[in-house]
Amino acid sequence: MPDQTPQSQPNEYDSPWKEIVRGYFFDFIMFFLPDAYQGIDWQHPPVVS
Repeated sequence: MPDQTPQSQPNEYDSPWKEIVRGYFFDFIMFFLPDAYQGIDWQHPPVVS
């Protein structure tokens, strides 16, 4: 039988990491994916959701 208790707000454990990646996106890509960084046309801003 399903639990009938009201659900609380889901925990946002990944939100801090998402904010860090957004804030340091270029550095993140350059450090972890240096070959990809060189191949990206940075004249067009990245789409980050």
